[in-house]
Amino acid sequence: MTIDLGAINYPAVIVSVIVMQIIGTLWYMPFVFGKARMAATGVAAEKIRGGLVGYQGTILASLIAACVIAILADATGAKGFADGLMLGLLVGIGLVFTAFAGNYVSESKSLKLLLINAGYPVTGLAVTGVIIGVLG
Repeated sequence: MTIDLGAINYPAVIVSVIVMQIIGTLWYMPFVFGKARMAATGVAAEKIRGGLVGYQGTILASLIAACVIAILADATGAKGFADGLMLGLLVGIGLVFTAFAGNYVSESKSLKLLLINAGYPVTGLAVTGVIIGVLG
């Protein structure tokens, strides 16, 4: 397989990164999953790392993920909404969710916490796949 970094639609990648940040911000708001996550972890809001450092890490992770989705879309010929959604879900569920699940089971963490914490990247990757599929 040849990886052509020139084939990446970088504006679509940037849009994906921005959308992933919006999804993550909303996902962990107290009225969405924030309170449930804090209850499941026993961690108070004051102890959760956020601010600039927290966002820098999630932006970098989102950038890498969007580039990987773009490379996979090019390599597989995934184009359009349906192909992008399928690619994003395959990566999200097949790689990310399963990696989270293995750790959560071995650490005896709750299913609720697994679904909250793995749900964000799976949702984000599905949306990223759609954006790359449609714009890429």
